[in-house]
Amino acid sequence: MAIARKVLAIIVLSAGITAGAIVGFLWADLMWPAVAADNYNSRHALRALCLVIFAGLGLWWLIVWPFAWLSGRIDPAPQGKTE
Repeated sequence: MAIARKVLAIIVLSAGITAGAIVGFLWADLMWPAVAADNYNSRHALRALCLVIFAGLGLWWLIVWPFAWLSGRIDPAPQGKTE
């Protein structure tokens, strides 16, 4: 039973990471024309690029953390053991 819980926890965490990556890539794909269209002002282009990168990472984290929390609840780490 412990192996099944561990496998289920890994599947849940992997699903969350994959969903977060897909949303992050979709965000970057949606916002890329705003970065690429600014040919005249590199400062604004850099600001838009930073928005794409950091907002994409933020969206990824907002999607991943519930899956990570659920994965930890399914298969909690043993108390007193450090690896």
